[in-house]
Amino acid sequence: MRPWSRHFFTRLAAVLLLAAGSAATQAGAVTTLEAGEIASLRQELEQMGRRLQQVQDHQLLLEGRMRDQQQALDELRRTPSTENGTLPRQMTARPTAPAVPTAPAATGLYLQAFGDFAAGHFPQAVEGFNRFLQAFPDSDYAGNAQYWLAESYFNQQQYSRAAEEFATAAERYPNSAKAPEALLKLSETARKLGDTQRAGRSLQQLRSRYPESSAARSLPNTP
Repeated sequence: MRPWSRHFFTRLAAVLLLAAGSAATQAGAVTTLEAGEIASLRQELEQMGRRLQQVQDHQLLLEGRMRDQQQALDELRRTPSTENGTLPRQMTARPTAPAVPTAPAATGLYLQAFGDFAAGHFPQAVEGFNRFLQAFPDSDYAGNAQYWLAESYFNQQQYSRAAEEFATAAERYPNSAKAPEALLKLSETARKLGDTQRAGRSLQQLRSRYPESSAARSLPNTP
């Protein structure tokens, strides 16, 4: 049998080294691929969460408006028509929200307050959200209620109080879906108050705490 030459062993070693390097490269590629897939899945889940929150907010707005319209219809049914076919003067006014029960279910109280907000009855919304937060501070709706409470003050141009409530929404309920929006709106409210430093701090907190949120993505790329 012919003995193996040194050249053969040199070539064999080179092939084995190349094969090992190829396997390592493939393993690294698989690891990189898995990491990329995990990051992609995480981003998709966050996007789905944001879209779900938007759908829920839209649904609540519709429910609030329907509740307000139903109150108006109920008022019409309770009020007798006049002889000349015209409505009494009080019928033409915006319907007022009914009194809130002393101890309603959390969902019912929240929807009633949100209905007032959706209908533009901001003082009633403030009262309703405050009562909800006092009765159910640990509810799943608490973070949202705190945010809409702040929005109710903002829509009444009570910016100092709105800023306090937006800050509370961000600090007390950091895991709420509304926390990023609360920081964004806090910045806007602070600017209306002339407090540019607080406005800037709020945006920095938004970028650092919730970099992948839709609120953070809506910001310009400048620091």
